[in-house]
Amino acid sequence: TVENNKTYYYRFFPYTDGKTYTDGSSVTAYPEKYKIQTGIPSQANTLTYDSTEKSPEWNNYNSSQLNMTGDLSGINAGTYRTTFTPTSDYQWSDGSESGVTVYWSIGKGIIASYPSTNSDLVYNGSQQSPIWTNYDSSKMNIGGDTVGIDAKSYETVFTPKINYQWLDGSTNGYKVNWTIRELTRVNIPYQTNALVYTGSSQSPVWSSYSSETTTISGTTTAIDAGTYEVTFSLKGDCVWSDGTKDAKKVTWSISKATVSTVPSQSNSLTYDGNTKTPTWSGYDASKLSISGTTSGVNASTYSATFTPTKNYQWSDGTITGKSASWSIGKASIVYVPSQSNSLSYNGSSQSPTWSNYNSSQLTIGGA
Repeated sequence: TVENNKTYYYRFFPYTDGKTYTDGSSVTAYPEKYKIQTGIPSQANTLTYDSTEKSPEWNNYNSSQLNMTGDLSGINAGTYRTTFTPTSDYQWSDGSESGVTVYWSIGKGIIASYPSTNSDLVYNGSQQSPIWTNYDSSKMNIGGDTVGIDAKSYETVFTPKINYQWLDGSTNGYKVNWTIRELTRVNIPYQTNALVYTGSSQSPVWSSYSSETTTISGTTTAIDAGTYEVTFSLKGDCVWSDGTKDAKKVTWSISKATVSTVPSQSNSLTYDGNTKTPTWSGYDASKLSISGTTSGVNASTYSATFTPTKNYQWSDGTITGKSASWSIGKASIVYVPSQSNSLSYNGSSQSPTWSNYNSSQLTIGGA
């Protein structure tokens, strides 16, 4: 057994068949280590971070020729150092035997897609954040504007963590803009047209009403004069001009139609002992109701009352009854009575007989 790099001496003694030895001859031996001809090891495989421990594969590495020390495995992306030292029977091709440090690496993990958002945020007075697509908190940090309240544009920055990079190999922050929209302000609708009772169905015309922003319910058409109520409800991202979102109740109206004049008697009535009823000019039973004294027998002046029906009013805006006078005229007596008999004194009480005298028409007095 010999050691490398150490001189050994040998002497050889030839001899004859008779065992006669000749003079010896001396030789020396200087055993040397094997030289590693394959070169210095290098990393043979590509390693990418995936949070598990990894070890490189090596070109030009033979475990019987080289010992390894240093970083033999790693988890995080980065550069590592491994030292290769020839074993006791080997040396490098240049004859050196010292350890050689070789660098190897684990590459950063790839983030294949950039974060994005389709969130449609509308101002509501509270903090809001967008919903992110392709955002993985284990691979990237999020910074910049991550929440917002006011209606405006915001900027969020995504930066790969130490073990990651974007698909293009960069590690710079990636900026994404997002917005909180202003609410659509809607004025509360109100009736703009003046409706007067016509006997037909009518609907109001509304200011500021759009079917794109508002829905309407309640009584939207009517026939009779009166006040009606509808409810306006907001759609989508709208708010009333006063900042509220609750449904609004709004009234609208149909005015009463006008009766311009109080009816008047249009016929001439004369007493004849029978019941008489006047005929009225300007009287429409659909517009006015009649009460009071509406008929009579005796010659006299009477009073009837006309009151507008529910859909009508007087021209002065009132709806209380108004009086209208009517009359039955006295019957005419054509002839003044005259004595129709001839009386002569006879000492007894006597009475004349009267022509043209009707006790239902005349009373008699005097002698």
